[in-house]
Amino acid sequence: MQVIRPVLPAVVVRALALRRLADRPIRLVGRPRPERARRKSAEPTLEAAAFLDAVDRHLRLGSSLRGAIQVTAGESHSTALVDPLRVLLLHCRTGAPLDDPEVLEDAARRSTDEAFLIRSLVAAAAGGAGASFALQRASWAL
Repeated sequence: MQVIRPVLPAVVVRALALRRLADRPIRLVGRPRPERARRKSAEPTLEAAAFLDAVDRHLRLGSSLRGAIQVTAGESHSTALVDPLRVLLLHCRTGAPLDDPEVLEDAARRSTDEAFLIRSLVAAAAGGAGASFALQRASWAL
């Protein structure tokens, strides 16, 4: 008895294989593990402190405060920090003043740690030699 297999185009076979692979993660060695729920960062306060430290580092290396905020937000792998800073980042990009009432109103709607982060960056935007010191102190307070 001969088995007749239909000839499928390679495109169809590839599409079916990709669908199967997309449904489950690939594990090459060992038993399959049950999928764990991805959790958010355990310490958002520590992420905010690390963000302020990174902005301070860029500031000390000679960047402007606006540039330092944008670069640090771009390097940040945490979307939990970029979302509260969205209005502040928009003001950094457009050149609008950081102590604009819109930024402060947005900070008032946030959690206490996020509001403290935004207000610290606004306070450092006043300029002068104290900007780096203000960011350090805010980072220590968080």
